[in-house]
Amino acid sequence: MHKTAAFATLGCKVNQYETQAMRELLEKAGFIILPFEEAADLYIINSCTVTNVADRKSRQHIGQARKKNPDAPVIMSGCLAQRDAEHILAIEGVAAVLGNAGRKQIAEIAERVLNGERNIAVVGDILHNHKFDDIKISKNDERLRANLKICDGCQNFCSYCIIPYTRGPVRSRPLEDIRAEALELVKTGIKEIVLTGIEVASYGRDMENRFGLLDAIKAARVPG
Repeated sequence: MHKTAAFATLGCKVNQYETQAMRELLEKAGFIILPFEEAADLYIINSCTVTNVADRKSRQHIGQARKKNPDAPVIMSGCLAQRDAEHILAIEGVAAVLGNAGRKQIAEIAERVLNGERNIAVVGDILHNHKFDDIKISKNDERLRANLKICDGCQNFCSYCIIPYTRGPVRSRPLEDIRAEALELVKTGIKEIVLTGIEVASYGRDMENRFGLLDAIKAARVPG
């Protein structure tokens, strides 16, 4: 019998992209993805922490998942998981937290929690992470439009904003990877690609060749 999982996504287009990437990783591992409103074997909440309202909504989704299936473990990923892993893990029903640099491990973590393991924290030192998280998408449920993540992180450290502390420094995606993913998306019928990132104006600042946003746009301009 196939295992089932359901996702809830809060926050920005980067989170939407990363949810799609995790969906595809679970599908490759044999999971069937259900709507969040249905009873599933596992729930993944891709959280946001940009405001106190976002914090509250992210936590509320834990309760919503448990109402659908009280026996199903919950994995929280994203910015709230990165910022407040210890407190999130203490919430009843939460089996694992997955920070902003460990999403490629989602299938492994999912199997572990379904096998009964608990108190799993995959949360690294994001402030010293200088590597772009190599996750990809190959399709999108919106048939004509898809997000394409070109960078992560922010190094502006505005006094009112927590995002640099949850996303880390700017990390740009190689131009060849941007083009390759754009080509794959176009093959599935995508007509519009939205380049997204935490601070897209900073694209390329961490690269030796000092590429810029215009270079990323050119890389994503593919036939179709």
